[in-house]
Amino acid sequence: HHLASMRRAQHAAFPPLGKDKIRNISPWAVCGALAAITTLTHLAVFFFTWETQPHHPEEVDVLASLVHHDRRLSISQTKKALLGHASKVGFDDKARVHQALGHACSTHWDMVENIYAEGLHKAAETHKTPNDGTRNVWDLFESLWPCSTVRRIGKIGDGGKWVCDPHLIDSESCVIYSFGSAGEPSFELDARRELGCEVHTFDPTLSPEDEMKLANTVGIHFHPWGLAPRGAEAEAAMRVTGGSADPGVGASTASGKRGAGRGSFKSLGVIMSELGHDYVDILKVDIEGDEWAVFNDDVLCHPVAAADKGGGPSEQGGSLAFGQLLVELHWPGSSLGDGALFGLMRGLHTFGFRIFRREPNVLNIQKCWEYAFVDASSMLGHSSKRMALTRKSRFRALDPHDSVSASLTGAADQAGFLQDCRSPASTRSQHAIEWFHGL
Repeated sequence: HHLASMRRAQHAAFPPLGKDKIRNISPWAVCGALAAITTLTHLAVFFFTWETQPHHPEEVDVLASLVHHDRRLSISQTKKALLGHASKVGFDDKARVHQALGHACSTHWDMVENIYAEGLHKAAETHKTPNDGTRNVWDLFESLWPCSTVRRIGKIGDGGKWVCDPHLIDSESCVIYSFGSAGEPSFELDARRELGCEVHTFDPTLSPEDEMKLANTVGIHFHPWGLAPRGAEAEAAMRVTGGSADPGVGASTASGKRGAGRGSFKSLGVIMSELGHDYVDILKVDIEGDEWAVFNDDVLCHPVAAADKGGGPSEQGGSLAFGQLLVELHWPGSSLGDGALFGLMRGLHTFGFRIFRREPNVLNIQKCWEYAFVDASSMLGHSSKRMALTRKSRFRALDPHDSVSASLTGAADQAGFLQDCRSPASTRSQHAIEWFHGL
């Protein structure tokens, strides 16, 4: 009885349409109803399937920028991640993906380089003003390049070094050279254990006991060789063995007191050739003052492209055969003055190296500073893997904008620097200071 009552009430409220009433429905009302149904259907399909739709090309630009700013990834890893995502969302234009990534890299590294250059510019302006006694020459070179991670390899204090982005170093093929261990192998042991690299340590001044200790250390290759500029190997050997003492050049005689100084001296190019290496991922140098002659007179004046020819200083440019330089700089003395420091900084900057860490040696804060440089262009490409041998910019494997490449590698500056390698030391020093003031 209750159900029948509900049916009667429903019939009264919504009477069925008869044929005559159906004939009176407007065609516009029918079209409106169909349009509403179609719109609702499309909206439902969109909301249920939007994640599977191909992304617009502009989204790839945004994604490239976001992924690249995750500095835990090298560019090769970023490219792989970006291509994988583009394929997943149905975007198959690989050329467009490469272009997007190149643009993101260019924009990001332009910004980083500009910040670094601004720091150098402020330092240069400061150097032009009279020193009121509150600064020293080391303060001028402080602008730090932003590695994503910096790890201490070796002990805290004298002997250990900072390494930039160690996770980007290929443990299967990396090579490390350590000059001047002083019988303290914490850096070499940590580098072997944590980075998995092939480690070579060099020191011609060790006692027979220390030589035996290093030679028997698993994973470390010891060589009783010292590092010297090409053509000056005999002179360096004489200083270490006490045959000559020139405190204005370095303090190798002091290190020579540790042992008999029985080892030989060789240039970096000769050592790499004899050991069969064309690239060194990390070059650690602590040679008690001889670094000025080694780098200013040899390494920086003989880039890879020129060294292969076996000739004198090149005017064609090239690449340095290492990815990171961890070096203790010792004040060169009044005979060389600021010119040696400015010359070293100019040469490394010209070849794309940037300071990522610096700290004083607490045993002699005024005269000894630890500096760590990284080849910034290698951070844009392939974890610094032997790209020096390609004879071209590391950028072109991915082909971001050449303007970024030029700003880091300084092709025009290289020509001027390499021409100065043929000039007298006083001229080179003056040009180095002028270069700094022009930053």
